[in-house]
Amino acid sequence: MSYSIGEVSEALNLSREMIRYYEKYGVLKLSRNSTTNYRNYEIMDIFWLLESLQYKSWGISIKDIQTIRSDNFHIHTADILSKYISSIDLDILKKTLLKERLEELTIQLRKSFYNLDNYWIQYIPSYYAFHLINGHGDQYDRINVKKEIRDIYFTGDTMAFLDNGMNWHNEYQEWVMQIEEKYVNVMHLPVIEGMEYVQGGLYVCTNVDIGEIGSFNLHADAGIRNYVKEKKLSCDDTLRAVLVGRGKVDDSFRRIVEFRLRLNEDNT
Repeated sequence: MSYSIGEVSEALNLSREMIRYYEKYGVLKLSRNSTTNYRNYEIMDIFWLLESLQYKSWGISIKDIQTIRSDNFHIHTADILSKYISSIDLDILKKTLLKERLEELTIQLRKSFYNLDNYWIQYIPSYYAFHLINGHGDQYDRINVKKEIRDIYFTGDTMAFLDNGMNWHNEYQEWVMQIEEKYVNVMHLPVIEGMEYVQGGLYVCTNVDIGEIGSFNLHADAGIRNYVKEKKLSCDDTLRAVLVGRGKVDDSFRRIVEFRLRLNEDNT
């Protein structure tokens, strides 16, 4: 018994365009009625199509489905499924890391205003940073990111793990993009020339509002520097920061950054 394309479309809840798509790539072998020239599908064609739809639901590409249909299907299918299992494992790992990251960011945002001008000691994991732009308060140079870095780190998957950071200097502020070392390792991202490695460790931290746009607080670093001096804490000279969030709050624009000074080992 043969079936028309309309009957196959109805039986499998599949559009005619999708059936033709599988024909085009050789997953289905097209035959035509010698009298009407209409497409004919035998029951085995429908079985092949059902299998192909199942493969597609597993994320297997049309190219790999073609390979499965070739000789030694038992070997090809097992090899391809193994490849896709590895891909799923990696995807699960990425999604787990992203979930943990978003949970951390949620907590950080919820407590951001409570921690304004408070001080605490926190472990900050190692990370890589790359230059984005220099600023003098709210006067900025042009964005300057190396193409080799852009091509890798300004992409969909990787962008989800980037933080907007800052290195505070007396004369200017260097805005950077940064990513934790563990994300670089898990996603097998290359470390490109020009990326700075920042060693993890214990940091003195505080949240500061650097002011509305046009009113950048050039003395925002004074509080944390006075705190470590008062407490006689030995810290690195480089003051770093990460943007917690920026946006409108009660008719004013707020920019909250978390300043960080790394404690030297002799403190502990």
